[in-house]
This record gives sequence, C-alpha cells and structure tokens, in this order.
Amino acid sequence: MACEAGDWKAGCSYGVPISVDDYDGQSIVAYATCLEKNADFPDRSVQVYQRALQSAPDLEDVRIRLAQLLMRTKDAAAAIETLREGVARDNRSIRLRYMLAMAELAAGDTEEALSHLQTLVASDQIGTYRSKGDVYRLMGKCLIKKNLLNAAMNQLHLAGTDKETLDEMYNL
Repeated sequence: MACEAGDWKAGCSYGVPISVDDYDGQSIVAYATCLEKNADFPDRSVQVYQRALQSAPDLEDVRIRLAQLLMRTKDAAAAIETLREGVARDNRSIRLRYMLAMAELAAGDTEEALSHLQTLVASDQIGTYRSKGDVYRLMGKCLIKKNLLNAAMNQLHLAGTDKETLDEMYNL
C-alpha cells in the first residue's frame, strides 16, 4: 500500500472511495495513519480511527492517536471520553492515563488532570516509565495553575533538568 511506502497523498487518494467498513483490522489502522499523516482529511481520519477502535478496542496506540487527532480538531470532550474508555479498559496503562491528564488539563480541568497524575506517580510502574519526567513536569504545571508553587517546584525538580523543565522553574 502507498501509505506503508510513505506516499501519504497517494495512499489517501486510493482509500477515500472505499467504505470504512471494507477494511480489516490491520488495513484500517494503516489507512487511518495515512490520513493522519496527510492532514488533508481530518474528519475522515477521525471516522477511520473510530472504526479501527471498534474492531480492536484494546489497541492503545490507535486510541491515543484518535484522542490526539480529536484534540487537534478541537473536540476535547470526545478526546477525553476516548481516553477515559481506554483507562477503563486498562487502568494500569501509564500512557493512556498520562494522555488523559494532558487532555483534561488542555480542556481546563486541572483537578481531574492532577488526580490522574497522582495516580500515576503512586503506581509501581512509574519507576520504569521512560517518560516519567514528563509526568512530573505536567504535575508541576497543574500545581502552578492551582498556585501551589512549592509543590510545583518539587515536582519540577523530580522532572529533571531538561530545557522545558528549567523554563518552567524559571517562570515560577
């Protein structure tokens, strides 16, 4: 398929006349990815990712991509619902819970975001999570929004010393 070869426009052109129901599980994910990469078909991308998720609801990557696409198309409520369903299916997934916290914070629900981040930090998996600095940094941002600056500084210290974290600390 053209999408797999990196020719996103050709792959999307080929797939547009085909009904979403005519794809199998693997091909619909490839087509959804193709649409997302092309960015010319955001509504179709959402539709195809939703169909992919119906056929394989446990595919974490598909759920996250759909939520990210929904956020980019300004449908935060649908993105949050998509991620909440994922967390309900797999409440131990750090990626799903982290993405849910990000979506909730972007939508203005600092309390919910903070609650999910606190659950992550308290989990036994946080020590092995490759992006744990991101979790602490996002928690710091939530605490800044709540004007809990000392607690925010503590979280930012845990996040590490990369440029983004240092910028957040400097702004305190």
